[in-house]
Order: sequence, then C-alpha cells, then structure tokens
Amino acid sequence: MNSLWQNIKKLPKFLFSVLIGFFLITAYQIFKLLKGIKNTTVIVIIISSTMLMLYYILSLMLGNN
Repeated sequence: MNSLWQNIKKLPKFLFSVLIGFFLITAYQIFKLLKGIKNTTVIVIIISSTMLMLYYILSLMLGNN
C-alpha cells in the first residue's frame, strides 16, 4: 500500500513532463515547417484562423457578444 502512495505522488511530475515533451515536439515540428516561405504563410493562416475560431466559440459560449 505504501508503494501505491509513492506512485501517486510521482504522477504530477510525470504528467508535467509528458505535457512539456508534447509541446516541445510539436513546436519543433512547426519551426521545422516554417523554414520555407510557402509553408510559413500556410502555418500562420492556420494558426490565426484557429485562434480566431476559438475566440468566437468561447465568446458565444460565455455570452460576451
């Protein structure tokens, strides 16, 4: 039973390291794609449209019209 609580204490560190690794790998791939001018415009359009869509959805959900 003692080892169970030790494993539960380690879980937040594990989750944090997994999330950081995911974002680092994703950012690395995006930066690798940004080396070409054609890819840069496509990535910027995709990111900006995604952020605009999220803003619109959240404003409608929260009633901030």
